[in-house]
Amino acid sequence: MTLDRPAVLRNAQKLLRIGKLEPAIELYEKVVRDTPEDLQTAAMLGSLYVRAGAPEKAVKLLLGIAEGLRGRGLHSQAAVAYQRVLAVAEDNEQALLQLAEIASSQNQHVEARTYLTRVEDRRRGRGDRKGAAEVLIRIAELDPHDFEARLSAARARQEIGDNKGAVADFKRVADDLLSGGRHADAATVLNEAAQLVPEDAGLAERLFDAYLLAGNFAEARSAARTPGHWKRLATTLIAVDDDGALDVLREAASRQPDDLALQASLARRFVEEGDAAAAAAHLRPEMAEDDPTILLAIAEIQLRGGHEQKAVELVRRCLTKDHDLAADVSALALRAAAAVPAVAWTLIQLAVDAWVKRSQLPTAATALEEFVARVPNSTPALIRLVEIAIDGDLPDVASRAQAQLADVYLKTGAAAEALVIIEDLATRERDNPAHIERFRQALTALGESDPDSAITRRLNANLPFADGGSIY
Repeated sequence: MTLDRPAVLRNAQKLLRIGKLEPAIELYEKVVRDTPEDLQTAAMLGSLYVRAGAPEKAVKLLLGIAEGLRGRGLHSQAAVAYQRVLAVAEDNEQALLQLAEIASSQNQHVEARTYLTRVEDRRRGRGDRKGAAEVLIRIAELDPHDFEARLSAARARQEIGDNKGAVADFKRVADDLLSGGRHADAATVLNEAAQLVPEDAGLAERLFDAYLLAGNFAEARSAARTPGHWKRLATTLIAVDDDGALDVLREAASRQPDDLALQASLARRFVEEGDAAAAAAHLRPEMAEDDPTILLAIAEIQLRGGHEQKAVELVRRCLTKDHDLAADVSALALRAAAAVPAVAWTLIQLAVDAWVKRSQLPTAATALEEFVARVPNSTPALIRLVEIAIDGDLPDVASRAQAQLADVYLKTGAAAEALVIIEDLATRERDNPAHIERFRQALTALGESDPDSAITRRLNANLPFADGGSIY
């Protein structure tokens, strides 16, 4: 027989108004059994259970309704039912956990975290460390970008004795931090993991790498465990011209006495320090000149000793054997630029030619820019830089190099050559006042009595057609 729902509800309300609570509850129970999706009536029945001194009945009723709604995919309505549970029992874990899951499925991470935090506080308050840890792990899964939550989860695993899980979590967080360029933070996390498993060689390797990437050379030195670590640290310190490079290089060389490249690097470093005797002690007879790395080290020593042609020849042989040493040759050229600019230009050309042969034009352009920064009036270097920038489709580099070349021509009296370059620059970059000033200087040097009018005339003659096409 179909339940006359409106009539039953009216009768229930009448019973309430005359103080008949239990009979009213029975009628509301009939309605809820007949239409369990009626949350308003269910909420009313729950409040009556509370008034009747049976809050556990209210909780059971609302949880059952919420689970049923959730099972049918009605998550929003289920969430309302779970909220009703919390109105009766504010710390009900089942309701809090289910509300967190519903919020998480809707990408409402803040709300989900709030619910889970309440559960974690409750469990920790009653001494349930494992249960609290489980909740922290769930919080960490909400948002992969919430590194603090993920670290809290890793520490929670550690707290309950799951060191293996904790280390795995720490490693994953460190990987994500490294991917985001947060090298120092990654090193901190890896160090925390290494405290748990100090015997893990792979973890020690990653920690050392992170310190190097972060530029924390003091910690990298403390974390160095293998000869390879010392060699990489020494190489890095030399590259950044760190004051501790020599000490680390000595340590690296002492740990790998048969590494001729290391011995050669140490010899070169002693030469830089002005200690020729110490350098000679490391340039051993077995350092055959067929090793390109050693060849380059010897070339620098020859160059510092004034044997420029010998040095250049050694560098040529070095690059013939190993094109990948072009960067080291470029670095040598830059170090020599202030003392012997002509020889430095020869060396930088060798490096640039090696890169060009391998179509590494941006790298070649960068090296030439660094060279002209040290030898700003080098016309050949600027010309080569312009050519490579154009071939490599590097318009900004080409424009900067053209402007520098034009300035050199103006200073040396080659106004006609300067004018050709300046007119090209000013035509392409009309709003650049520096180009207009160069234009004026070149025209004046060539005897133009009214340079400003001449500039306007020349620029107008070079205006593009409106449709970007040709007159033909």
